[in-house]
Formats: sequence, C-alpha cells, structure tokens
Amino acid sequence: MKSIRSMLPVWLLAVLVLSSLPNVPTPIYAAPPETCGVWRWGIETLSDVNANQVDFKPIARAIRKLREFEPPESLGKNTARIWPTEYRTYRVRAKIREHKWVCCDADDDGDYHLVLADPKNRKRTMIPELSDPDCPGARDSARVGAIRSVRQKYDNLFGKPPKGRFQEFEDPPLAFITGVGFFDAVHGQKGVAPNGIELHPVLDTDPVPRLGWVRFQ
Repeated sequence: MKSIRSMLPVWLLAVLVLSSLPNVPTPIYAAPPETCGVWRWGIETLSDVNANQVDFKPIARAIRKLREFEPPESLGKNTARIWPTEYRTYRVRAKIREHKWVCCDADDDGDYHLVLADPKNRKRTMIPELSDPDCPGARDSARVGAIRSVRQKYDNLFGKPPKGRFQEFEDPPLAFITGVGFFDAVHGQKGVAPNGIELHPVLDTDPVPRLGWVRFQ
C-alpha cells in the first residue's frame, strides 16, 4: 500500500510542510538615522564628506560684503558644499540685535539663531547660527569641540537665548562672530541677508575690544 504522504497532492503536501515550520517574525528594518534637522544638514553641522577641505583660518569681511556674494542658481536640501564660499571661514564685526534658541518642538534643530546688524547700518543684517553640539551631525563633526565651546562662550558673554522666541537686546553688544560660510534658502527668516548668506556653524565669538585691530573689507 502506498503511504498516505505519497497519495497527497503536491500542493497539499507543501501546505502541510510550511505549516509545520516555526513562526518567523517579519523583519524589522532600522529607522533612518536620528537627526535634528534636514535642510543641508551635513553642511550646517560640518559633518559632510567635504568638511575636511574647509579652510578654518578666518577671513575678516564686513556684513555689507558678505551680502554682496553671488548666491547659487539653485539650492535644495541635499545640495553639496558650494565652492568657494562654503569652503571658507569668515569673521564679521557686528551688533547682535536679537537672538533665540530654536528649541524644543519636534522639528526644532536646537540652534542658537542670531540676527546681526552692520555697525554702520542696522538695516544690513545677516544670520549666524550656533549648532547644538549634541545633535547628530554636529556631535560627529571633527569640529564638535569648537561647536560645543562657542555655545558656552556665547552664554557667558551674552546670556543664553530664550527658547522659541526672539529677544531683542536693549543695548546691542558689539562682537566678532566667526563661522563657516553657508547659503540658506530665503524664506522670510528674521534678519536673513538678501542672498541667504549665513555663518553656519559659528565657531567662535569675542567682544570687539579683544580683537579691535582687525581690519574689515
């Protein structure tokens, strides 16, 4: 007599075999890497593949001059570092008009957002940002020490900005702000330069008397 197994249709035999196998859980794929921001995030935090090519020797430039830089023809959230502006570090002499800490909603990146004004014309403004050193990207940057140090230094010199809202200085302090050139999309940000130029991330700050001999062009 033929065995019962040999008498079963092939398809039914396959069903019986598969049903006898142990339950295998559905694969769970890892979530995308944690970030604090999206827009050109590697450039903003000096963690992109070209960050090691940035010249960190500061060039003294007036805000007026930086606002005259030619902006890129197109800019997207994944645009790579732009030559030459974003490969250079600039120091500006400016009055800090306002500041805020972009914290702590789900979409906030933790940056200190400043509004700087040209000492000779308060209508000439631009934005520098101090990155959060504990955010992915910034904490992986070779310059994380400077990113962390400048936040503490800024707090000591000018006070910690309030969370989520701009605070205007009654007597705007005159300071030197040093950071890497960065082009942002212009979308109505307070203090944005017409060409979207920023210093991002900021790597150092000093009150003017310490470096008063620096000439700005």
